[in-house]
Amino acid sequence: MDQDIEYYQAKDAARLISSTPSDVARLGQVISPDIPADGRGYRSFYSFRNLVEMRLGEELVSIGISWKRISKYIEALRKSHGRWLEEDGLDGWLVLDRLWQWGAGTTLEMAMDAVFQDHPRTLAIAVNVGLIKQAIRRKTEDDISDEAFKEIREQIERDGD
Repeated sequence: MDQDIEYYQAKDAARLISSTPSDVARLGQVISPDIPADGRGYRSFYSFRNLVEMRLGEELVSIGISWKRISKYIEALRKSHGRWLEEDGLDGWLVLDRLWQWGAGTTLEMAMDAVFQDHPRTLAIAVNVGLIKQAIRRKTEDDISDEAFKEIREQIERDGD
């Protein structure tokens, strides 16, 4: 486990992505947390990347995409453009076409060109991942106390032993 990565419990994750703990639990079934619960009574912990994935998942479900497809889309995104989801990764646009192919670019035009370079233009969904990351960053700086981070780190260390 990377000690430089900060992890968040479900209640903090919900606040950071402007959601509810029950929605985070549902999203956690579709988008695997970096540290899954290990048995009954244990908690899952979410990385910044997981928060971006969950917020992206909420954006996709809000326009009518099924949870099953969202799971496949996020997995394809992790494989092809995972760096765009990282906290210190690139900010910009992600475009998803109906063939589950992702394009990425620092501008919407670049992202669309990337996804449509090999086939004719088709229906696509564009998401400004930079804005999602910016909103989460702002909340992590404002909302999470040192005490909450200490509690999470202690739980992770206990589970690692």
